[in-house]
Amino acid sequence: MAGAGVAAAIGAQVAAPGAQAHAEASIANIPTNIYQTLANIPAVQYQALQQTTKAFNDSGNWWVYIPTNVVGFDQQDYEKVKAISLLLMPVPLVANAQSDQLWMTLASFAPMTPNCTGVPGPCSDPLYFLQYGQVPAWELVTGYTFPEISNTIDPNDATYTTADGTVVNIQPFWSGETVHLDLLGPLKAVWETLTQDPTGVQQGPTTAQWASAYGDFAEAVWNGLNPFVPGTYCLPCQLFGAQGAPGSLPKFGLFGKYYTAFDLGQQLTDGNWVENPAPGYDDPDRPDYVQVTNLWTAQAWQQIYTDAVTSVDQSLAMIPQLPTLIPQNLEAFGTQVDAFAKLLAANVVTNINGLGQAAGMTGTSAEQLAEMIRESILNAVPTAGSAAGSTGTTTPALAATSPTTAVKSSVTLSSEQALRGTSASVTPTTTTSTSSPSTTGTTPAVSTPTASTPTASTSAPSTSTPSTTTSSGAPSTSSSESGSSTASSSTASSSTASSGTASSGTTDSGANGSGAASTSTSESTSSTGSSSNTTSSGGSSSSTGSAPAPYVGKHRAAD
Repeated sequence: MAGAGVAAAIGAQVAAPGAQAHAEASIANIPTNIYQTLANIPAVQYQALQQTTKAFNDSGNWWVYIPTNVVGFDQQDYEKVKAISLLLMPVPLVANAQSDQLWMTLASFAPMTPNCTGVPGPCSDPLYFLQYGQVPAWELVTGYTFPEISNTIDPNDATYTTADGTVVNIQPFWSGETVHLDLLGPLKAVWETLTQDPTGVQQGPTTAQWASAYGDFAEAVWNGLNPFVPGTYCLPCQLFGAQGAPGSLPKFGLFGKYYTAFDLGQQLTDGNWVENPAPGYDDPDRPDYVQVTNLWTAQAWQQIYTDAVTSVDQSLAMIPQLPTLIPQNLEAFGTQVDAFAKLLAANVVTNINGLGQAAGMTGTSAEQLAEMIRESILNAVPTAGSAAGSTGTTTPALAATSPTTAVKSSVTLSSEQALRGTSASVTPTTTTSTSSPSTTGTTPAVSTPTASTPTASTSAPSTSTPSTTTSSGAPSTSSSESGSSTASSSTASSSTASSGTASSGTTDSGANGSGAASTSTSESTSSTGSSSNTTSSGGSSSSTGSAPAPYVGKHRAAD
């Protein structure tokens, strides 16, 4: 209750109008989902109570012999497992993961078999329960394929009509199916519940709805567990007037035949299946059919005496054959012991290998859980992209995408690069200038020239691939066409030599340089633009008459 109060206080804020919506599978959804999970408990438990009631009604009375009450795990047992799991754990995803583990284990551990459909009868195999527990747990983890099975009481019909007229499915859907039991399934369900896209708070039931649901549930439980019904298997109840099924009487085998000592004159029904029986269900050819004789009748004692005499005669006839039979039996026993030892060794190896495979698959499941956690954390991070802030700066993108069209950008070169290129033989003096990175984007950056008189140049443009930069001095305007996804800034170093008066100036980007302005055009084929330090050299040239760029502070006069 304390946790619910805290969650309600948090939820009032996170679920308020205008609350930010987050992507599915995001840790940002955890506060909202905690609140919603706790707030939805009444509604979920109300639904689970109704499902449990339906499962009890579909199963019918547990004391009678009907297709919905088979010895072994049947379709109605599956319904009860799913409903009760949700009732005890009112978190749908977690309850579903837990019930998957439970029903797979029960269906493989206690299968339905045609030679025993009722206990203590009809059951032609007194060692029936040795068939339980034959599937190791590791096989469920690595993948277990159920055999082809059907409802052993009514293998021919797909449905059965219950006492209240409801038509239910009775054939197991897992027949022939392969299942995988995930040991970490409930943990994955917990994380998915916490990080999934919030679904909202459901309307809880009213007091009248609760009262009606509990009344229906109590009635279903009573109808299912009440032993005083026709065809009951409850032996004490038969002594108090309830009609029992003939197969409900415990039996024992003697000389290959079955007898019962519990037929004390109580009322018995005509057959074992008393509610909507299918035709031919009491056919002696059924695998589970057993003929049982009342021990307190003359017929039974006469049969026992005859069988005993026959058995003694057969035993006496075998005495002369003992010298031959004993060695044969000893040899057969030795063969069985040897086969058992080999089978045991093979089973040990198989189980060791199976456990290793199961451990590997559990490790893979753990990696999947870790991946779920990683993705939910990444989904909580703001989406990739850049948006200009109030200061004019941008946020770098998490991932860049190459555009399909060329992006034009402005590239500013030094005067000597523009005038002479790289063909000159004179080794220039290298001066490194530093510039601030330009704004990332697709809009070309164009520098504004000052009122200086540029010196014309007839030399070819530089063949180097310059990066976007802004240099100082009288700017040179150049046009560059690039396939880069983003226009980046770089620091270029150029060499200048001037015989005239060289003046140094400062531009917006803070880069220092000198030289006259020139105009050149270059084409870059680089797929991506990056910020780098580039040193380029050009021919040295003497230039006269160049006007220095006036210093106008941080912004140009044109700005």
